[in-house]
Amino acid sequence: MSGCKTMFDSATEDKLVSAIKELSQRGFPLGMKEVRQLAYSYMLDFLRRLQDTIGFYSFLKRHPDIGIRKPEPLSTARAMGMHQTVVTKWFDELVASVDKLGIRRMPNHFWNADETGLQDHFAPHQVVGK
Repeated sequence: MSGCKTMFDSATEDKLVSAIKELSQRGFPLGMKEVRQLAYSYMLDFLRRLQDTIGFYSFLKRHPDIGIRKPEPLSTARAMGMHQTVVTKWFDELVASVDKLGIRRMPNHFWNADETGLQDHFAPHQVVGK
């Protein structure tokens, strides 16, 4: 393909073309000015996402006690370490957090879930943590 280097990657260009076609099919064909405005909006969105990414890495640099890590599966030793003292401490910290957030009487803020049936391949390749 010859010509100037494109502003967008091919996936973004494809989304832009798809939006132009969709608008045209629905009775809202765009003129050149409107296409440029739409492309500009896509560029602003791209720059916002880029800024968020850069901002995230700046955040991590400011807080070296956390970082991007590879998650590890639960070891047998760690699983066996789940005893009454540990579980009680976890629930005490949960109650303290709920009270601190002021959501004790807001059941819509609570979700019931456990790790039963979860498998390692559902874990992301990278996580942020201590």
